[in-house]
Amino acid sequence: MAIVPPLKKSDGTVVPEKMWIASLPDYGLWGGTLAWLDPKTGAHASHRHLVPDCSPFSLLWLPELRLLLVGLSTEGGTGTQIKAKHGAFVLWDPVEDRAVYTGDFGLADLPSIQALAPAGPGRVYAQLSHSRFAAKTMGAEHIRPRIALIDVAARRALAESTLPEDYGIMPDQAQHCVFTGPDTAYGLTEHVLYRIKPGTCETEIVHRLAEGDGFEAPGPWIGRTFYFGSAWRLRSLTLP
Repeated sequence: MAIVPPLKKSDGTVVPEKMWIASLPDYGLWGGTLAWLDPKTGAHASHRHLVPDCSPFSLLWLPELRLLLVGLSTEGGTGTQIKAKHGAFVLWDPVEDRAVYTGDFGLADLPSIQALAPAGPGRVYAQLSHSRFAAKTMGAEHIRPRIALIDVAARRALAESTLPEDYGIMPDQAQHCVFTGPDTAYGLTEHVLYRIKPGTCETEIVHRLAEGDGFEAPGPWIGRTFYFGSAWRLRSLTLP
């Protein structure tokens, strides 16, 4: 989900604040939905098949570009097998309510785009992999997750790297696995919280959970304390 603030058109009229949602399709279907809702009026609209047989999965509002970045997954609904060979990125103009770019930013063999995080004006970190669910049930290829740094304004990738084997596998909630921290972007796997060195795709381990423990889903940072879900527990850790 992403919240896009009110935006002024060239003629001076204002497009109201909208809530944008990315979703997979229902059981047995392919091609998920990008939808918006005006919470004040209830007005809404939706768009399917931004890329054939792919589904919007991750969203990031880019205020300096006045565009919504959409990361697409190859997943369909439950009960399906993956049809699309690659995921994709879409840049969506929320004023005109249409795509202005569809592609891969020059990244080869693009899998699903699981998560997006800001990396400075006009730049974005993207986490590229297939979900565990898709690998187990939908025929997705088992691959190591990759981190990419993208200059969205220039429409090109600046760097990418594969997460080391000793970082382990991704959590089930992989759509939240790269996020903004107190000083730069951070990411997590099932057992590792890692930091992305600013302006690069180099990573370093911040904290490793013990065997049998795991990160389920990230929560907020409050100062230098990171809150996260782990099974039925809400937990935290504080950076030195």
